[in-house]
Amino acid sequence: MPFLSIILFFIGLFAFFNSKKHLTLLIILILSSDYFSLVDGSFSLDPISLQHGDLALVLIFMLIPFRTKFDSKDTEIIKKALLIFTIFLIVSVSYDFLFRGTTIMQIFRTTRKLGYFMFFPLMASFSRKDYELLFKLLLYITVLHSLIYVLQYVLNIEVPGMTSYNIDGSLRYRNSPYYLIPVLIYMFYNQKKYKLSLYYIFLFVLVSVLTQSRGAIISVFSIFMIYFYHEEKIKIQSVILITLLLVTFYFIVNIYLPDLLIRFEEGLQQITNLNNINYNYNLTALRFQGTFIFRIGILYERFIFVLQHLSTIILGVGFIPDMDIMLPIFKLGTHSPTLPTGFEQFNTVDIFYPNIITRYGIIGSIIYLYILLQIGKYAILHRKYMWGKILLSYLFALVSISFINETFYNVQIFLIIFMMIGYIIHEKQNMTLTKSNNNKKKYA
Repeated sequence: MPFLSIILFFIGLFAFFNSKKHLTLLIILILSSDYFSLVDGSFSLDPISLQHGDLALVLIFMLIPFRTKFDSKDTEIIKKALLIFTIFLIVSVSYDFLFRGTTIMQIFRTTRKLGYFMFFPLMASFSRKDYELLFKLLLYITVLHSLIYVLQYVLNIEVPGMTSYNIDGSLRYRNSPYYLIPVLIYMFYNQKKYKLSLYYIFLFVLVSVLTQSRGAIISVFSIFMIYFYHEEKIKIQSVILITLLLVTFYFIVNIYLPDLLIRFEEGLQQITNLNNINYNYNLTALRFQGTFIFRIGILYERFIFVLQHLSTIILGVGFIPDMDIMLPIFKLGTHSPTLPTGFEQFNTVDIFYPNIITRYGIIGSIIYLYILLQIGKYAILHRKYMWGKILLSYLFALVSISFINETFYNVQIFLIIFMMIGYIIHEKQNMTLTKSNNNKKKYA
């Protein structure tokens, strides 16, 4: 895989200068996602240990000097928010290095993925056609991946490295299609372009159910809701259709995946019990009171920890990797047998908010959320464009599962977000040009 990644890196680099920029975009997504999360992210080129995503970052940084500059007042506020966060990050990293003794390599290992923010200046370097071709390729890749995923259940076969087990022993397959959610949203708004669009949508929804992930299912449901809202299809017929779908979903899940239904019921019960939890009494006990309460306990414990010192309030705990922490700091955390402490300390894949609170402190978290707020504002202001609707739907889906998934903390997600914004820029320019040409014809 290391040599394949290097080959892809050079293909992506040459494609950028040879009118094949959609391949550059695809290769950035392949490398940054560790081949759609199907391979181990790390590899070794003696004596250097790297990640496939590092090559994606190098490619992004190498292309910046050759970017197409664009003047867009709409994106200026996002640019300023990213600049403020960059300044904060420089201050935080400097303090961590000078006063906490965190090494440059440790800081690099923890912050390397923040480099994906640097795709923002590259957005306008790719044309509308490049983005369209990219999402078509992602669609077909996701369809193929989805078919393989479903066949595992149908044929009772196991693709190497794709099987995991629930605590209750029921079989689940992991590594579902990496870009399932953005591709599903793309398919909703581009149904007329594809003859098999309804079959694709059905396949993607089926995969989301088979993952037995409440986050994936909640995302899909939120996509349905915001799509009907955008298309002004919230009518009596839509309400009836949604009701029928929910009832059908309930009976199918009850027959074939009863454990998933139980988990949803437990999750709802946990939400109603939140006000009755004494977080100061016995945090360890929260581990056994359900996954959602467990996640809230992680958030609470990290929040209280950060509030203990002025430096952590402003700058966070620093950037020492969890792998280098030898003794437990917290009572709660995501189980990880590869770590010295047995569970994640400052990072967690289970929920978004504790990650930014610990790493960036209260002040840094506010700045980070400000970036998301400005991107959301941009999507709302441009929801009259198709890709504005797609972006807003994607953000809505990510926010809806931010309490059961790390979502925005995985900065790789911003690549897709920025690509959607890049498409909106071209979509807006094309609409402005069309209006201008129509006006010229009108008064000619």
